[in-house]
Amino acid sequence: MTIKDTIDELRSDLSIKMKNGILFIIAGSVSWLVMMLIWLLNKDVFMNNLFSVIVGGMVSTFAYFLSRLTKIPFSAPENHLGILGLILNLSSLFYIPFNFLLLFFVPEYLITSLATITGAHFFGYFWLYKTVWYAVFAGVIVIGVFLIKLLLPFEMIYMIPLFMFLALGVLSIILYKESKNKR
Repeated sequence: MTIKDTIDELRSDLSIKMKNGILFIIAGSVSWLVMMLIWLLNKDVFMNNLFSVIVGGMVSTFAYFLSRLTKIPFSAPENHLGILGLILNLSSLFYIPFNFLLLFFVPEYLITSLATITGAHFFGYFWLYKTVWYAVFAGVIVIGVFLIKLLLPFEMIYMIPLFMFLALGVLSIILYKESKNKR
C-alpha cells in the first residue's frame, strides 16, 4: 500500500466515522440562529457583537453535547488525520486580533467578518472529508455574505446570521445524506 492509499483510507475512515464533520456544522447553524435572534432583539451594536462572539465561541461545546445525543463521535483520536481537522479550525484563531479591531473601531463590520471567516475556513475540509461540498459552501458563504452586506441597509444586518443559519442547515443535510452513501 502506498502513502497516498494510506492517506486516502484515513480520510475515508474519518469521513465515515465523523459523518463529514456534521456535528460542528449543526452546532454552527444553531449558533448562527442564536446570533440572528440577538441582532433582531437588540439594537446595541457593540453588545450584539460581543454576544455574537461569545455564542460563536461555544460551537465546540454545542458540538460536544450534540455528539452525546447523536452518538456521532466528537473526535477520532485513533485516526492520525483527525488532528488536521483541529488544526484547520484553530487557524481561524489568528483572525481574533483583526476582529477586535473591528469590534472597537468599525463594529458594524464584525458580524460580516465572523461570517466570512466561518465560510472561508470550510475550504480545507473538502480535502479532509473527501467531499466537495465544503469547498462549494465556502464560496457560497463568502460571496453571499459579501452581497448581503453590499446590498442591504445596516438595519437588516440580521440577514447575515439568518443566511449563515440557512446555509449551514442546508450543508448539514447534504453532508448527512452524503455520509450515508459512503458506508
